[in-house]
Amino acid sequence: MAYLQETNGEWYALPFSRSTQNYFFWAKTGAVRIHSQNDGASPIKFAGKVRVVAVTSEGMLHNLDLDWTDYEAVNNRLQLPE
Repeated sequence: MAYLQETNGEWYALPFSRSTQNYFFWAKTGAVRIHSQNDGASPIKFAGKVRVVAVTSEGMLHNLDLDWTDYEAVNNRLQLPE
């Protein structure tokens, strides 16, 4: 899972879109790449934070009640290091 935190403190799970700006990611062993695409006239620079949470399918199965799109809930449940 990958999450973006905007300067206003809001967290968004990727992929995420707002207006003409789209954020997405790809991951492979040892690498994560965050991309953005703007379908509008002028690009929007992202100035927030990024968090990547690597979780196994077994870990997800043990937390079926967890909303994985909610970074705060994931952080609280898994007690992630800052």
